[in-house]
Amino acid sequence: MQGLLLMATLAEISSFARAVLQTDDTDLTDEMLLVFGNDSTERIVNVRNIWPHLYSEGTLAVVASDGQYALNSASFTPQTFTYLESVWDDNGMGRSLVETDYQEATAFWIGNNQTESDSPGWFSIYGGNLYLYPRPSASRTYRVGGYREPTAMTTSGTSPDLPTRFHNAIQYGVVSLALAQTEDYEGAQYWAGIANQAVNAAMRAQFNNTTHRPAQMHGRGGPRYWWYRDWIRSMVP
Repeated sequence: MQGLLLMATLAEISSFARAVLQTDDTDLTDEMLLVFGNDSTERIVNVRNIWPHLYSEGTLAVVASDGQYALNSASFTPQTFTYLESVWDDNGMGRSLVETDYQEATAFWIGNNQTESDSPGWFSIYGGNLYLYPRPSASRTYRVGGYREPTAMTTSGTSPDLPTRFHNAIQYGVVSLALAQTEDYEGAQYWAGIANQAVNAAMRAQFNNTTHRPAQMHGRGGPRYWWYRDWIRSMVP
């Protein structure tokens, strides 16, 4: 049986699970292991809202009089964003739109205030959609930065779309799911506990940054004023 992994492919995860369970590809098929591997990966991904390795940049094509765009629509390239943290116009000197709260924005940008502009200044993310305020009055392209969906494993040579220190937890989770499938719930619970311990250890190593960064100052040495997006990030563990 193989030991700890630095980086696991689906083939290595499958080999580990079969070795632990002392079975072969007849009782524990490649198709089952693919499902279990992606399930274990997704469970870890869902622990956090933001994973730095899933950050991606792309473009948004807006059209006149339309201030709402689904994050998974063809308006975005690539079309895999789940959350955006920045929208900017990189023409000329460039200009970043300011993120604002959706409820606050919709309370203001109504009636006569819901005008159109060739240069929207604010945006919000709500319900899987991007909203621009005011609505754009002409077609144009913006740059966007945000987080994509993790890529699922599809073949034996692919790896979980997570930092490598989480790959051990995934293989332990696969063993747990395989035991649950055979109705060995005591064994499944045991391996689930090992998987959870591995996830917790990896989380501490990955995200507990002990380096204290100096305060970021603006203007002539004045205090920093938080944007809405900074306030949101401060609440992410």
